[in-house]
Order: sequence, then structure tokens, then C-alpha cells
Amino acid sequence: MTPQEDLDAALTLEALCDVVSGGAPSMDALLMRKAELIVEKAETWEERQRELAGLTDAGDAAWNADEEVEVR
Repeated sequence: MTPQEDLDAALTLEALCDVVSGGAPSMDALLMRKAELIVEKAETWEERQRELAGLTDAGDAAWNADEEVEVR
């Protein structure tokens, strides 16, 4: 299992628990909750990646340049 698959599984389980406890479980509700969790956690994930990469405020320009290259 890759780290991405592990993260996806954890998000799916968290979303599933939230949706089932909400009382109106459906596939649509599950996918919507999973998307909400991704948005909620995105900033924390990005900060963690910066820490792991050893980037500080001074390294932000390099980080952003890398992101621009990946997007293209």
C-alpha cells in the first residue's frame, strides 16, 4: 500500500463514520464529506510537506517555483 492509498483509505473511513453517524448515509454524502475533509486538511498537509522538505519562510520561493513546474 502506498502512502497515498493509506491516506485515501483513512479519509474514506473518517468520511464514512461521519456520514453514518449523521443519519442519512448515501454515496453522495460520503463523497461530499470526503471532499470537505480534503479541503479542511489541505493546509496542514502542505505545512507538513514543507517541514519534511526542510523549507522555511526563506525557502518558500523555491517551494512555489517547484509547484509551478509540476502544474505545467
